[in-house]
Amino acid sequence: MSDKTERLNLDGTHLMGFVNCTYATLVERFGNPVPDGFDDFKCDAEWQLDFGDGVLATIYNWKNGQNYNGLGAPSVEEITNWHVGGFNKTALHAVENVLSQGEAS
Repeated sequence: MSDKTERLNLDGTHLMGFVNCTYATLVERFGNPVPDGFDDFKCDAEWQLDFGDGVLATIYNWKNGQNYNGLGAPSVEEITNWHVGGFNKTALHAVENVLSQGEAS
């Protein structure tokens, strides 16, 4: 999996499913989220992932954090429900695989 810092071309990706895990686990497995995600109002953190085999994925929260709901909402570190986007379900399976194995390559 690529650990690139430049933004990927993810035009046309959409929601493929969900994963439940901590922010700390996502940082451990995939590195830090990208700065300035696709929607900083509705999203608090976003990862853009290139698995190196043509599979691209995003992991992000949507409308459940402080950016959208204010200071009374969970902080990004407290969020455990994450959206996975991609061009097809392979993106979701790739993310799930890394999370279930406990390591990113």
